[in-house]
Amino acid sequence: MRLRVMALSVVIATSFAAPAGSQTLTTLYNFTTSSGGFAESGLAFDTAGNLVGTRAVGEANPAGSVFRLSGNGGGGYSYSSLFDFNGTNGSTPQAGVIIDSAGNIFGTTAGGGANGRGTVYRLSDNGAGGYAHTILFNFTNTPATGRAPAATLMADANGHLYGTTTLGGASPAIGNVFRLANDGAGNYTHSTLHSFTVPTAGTGRRSSLIVDAGGNLYGTTEIGGSSAGGTVYRLANNGAGGYNYAALANFGGPSGGRQPASGLIADAAGSLYGVTFAGGTFNNGTVFKVSDNGAGGYTTTILHNFNHTNGGSPLGGLIADAVGNLFGTTYGGGGEFAPGTVFRLSDNGAGGYTHTVLYTFGGSNGIKPYGDLIADDEGNLYGMTQFGGANDSGTIFRISNAGFVVTETVATPEPVSLAIFGMALAGLAARRHPRHKV
Repeated sequence: MRLRVMALSVVIATSFAAPAGSQTLTTLYNFTTSSGGFAESGLAFDTAGNLVGTRAVGEANPAGSVFRLSGNGGGGYSYSSLFDFNGTNGSTPQAGVIIDSAGNIFGTTAGGGANGRGTVYRLSDNGAGGYAHTILFNFTNTPATGRAPAATLMADANGHLYGTTTLGGASPAIGNVFRLANDGAGNYTHSTLHSFTVPTAGTGRRSSLIVDAGGNLYGTTEIGGSSAGGTVYRLANNGAGGYNYAALANFGGPSGGRQPASGLIADAAGSLYGVTFAGGTFNNGTVFKVSDNGAGGYTTTILHNFNHTNGGSPLGGLIADAVGNLFGTTYGGGGEFAPGTVFRLSDNGAGGYTHTVLYTFGGSNGIKPYGDLIADDEGNLYGMTQFGGANDSGTIFRISNAGFVVTETVATPEPVSLAIFGMALAGLAARRHPRHKV
């Protein structure tokens, strides 16, 4: 492993006159081909308030890397590679990371490792300015484990890790849900909790899981289900060491969305919120809510239909503030050439939501935002774009004055694992973290 530190070359602040007021986008870092390939995940805050993420591929590190962006004390940021993958120890980290209270970083690689089928890894501070890499599990090409994990991990209060694979599992090998059980001494035991099948769930599990107080797991699939447009599913803990699968929502109908390609958040009532990449009134994707209908089933409500002009094709998940406003990004839409947007859905108090475009990207400040947003305790939002910026290799950005309310006054949608389990892993609390001044 080598530690590579570079001073931030450019910090760009751009104001955008949106209907809601004075949102400001600041480009914190412009990626280069040498600092990593195009983003495929979101960011996390570490215990010191630095931003940590992954790059799936790059010129200097073709197998990908884990990086950190930290304040340099002069109002700018410095980029460092915490670990470079080389194939043997994993490759192509398509998912983001989670971070525990001790600063350990956990993530997955979609390839590489002992069997070339992907890994779950931990990076631990070695006390000498670097990180020690440990493979917690090597996936195989057998139905027993699945392979090619591409979703960010989730952890419960006991430190058990949960995730999904995109391939492998039971025939026809379209992925599964797995757990790595933590014995408390740093050892992990793998088990497969559920294998997906085409008629019930389809393929494309790149979204992370959430968990409720009963140990039930919730997630999405991009395609499959009864209407072939993807699902919201629950794996109910049966109390006997197993899980029972149920599809709570099936997408693909004429008025609904299709392809929910990101994870979910939940409110105190157990309602689930997410986005679909396609479908809806204008076939540009939707924001949806799935809620218990009190009759033993679940009802899906479309909260917003993207129409390309106001954004389209969201790939990142949602984040909620303290008063129930929802924030996210769209990968496309926003005008000519579809550069992508940052948006807010404000609860209008009448059971609906008002959509506001907070920022529309352009080539110089990045295009195609990818991955979930995170927020600090001042209400600033952080994310990454996949392309554009000074080197057309993507950016890390911050948006201020977005209307993100940080005062906890009412029960609002949050990742269930965060709402119930608190800060079992700092990475799970990364959507809302104190900003450390620089």
